[in-house]
Amino acid sequence: MRAPQRLFEGYLFDLDGTVYLGDELLPEAKDTLDELKARSNVVYLTNKPLETPADYAAKLTRLGVETSPEEVISSTDALLLYLGRHAPEARLFVVGERPLVQLLELGGTMLSRRPKAWK
Repeated sequence: MRAPQRLFEGYLFDLDGTVYLGDELLPEAKDTLDELKARSNVVYLTNKPLETPADYAAKLTRLGVETSPEEVISSTDALLLYLGRHAPEARLFVVGERPLVQLLELGGTMLSRRPKAWK
């Protein structure tokens, strides 16, 4: 592994296909992430709302990369930020997996169990 010529204050890594594939870390991922985490900030991104950030952090830790839930940002986190800024009173009818619904509820989003008819 070659050392980088320049270090940045922080790094963002996508998870599936970049850090791991299925249930295996990609070659050199652990060493690279450990080295970067010792010198900089590392955060992980996922666009899959199928699991919570805590689930992804637990998976990374299980694979050998010590990770806290606060180090994982999901697409649901981005949605919650957007709703908080642009539609704080929005009420959503969610068509999605249970973890997505749970994260929206935890984020304080009002959810509807029934769709509202379009006019």
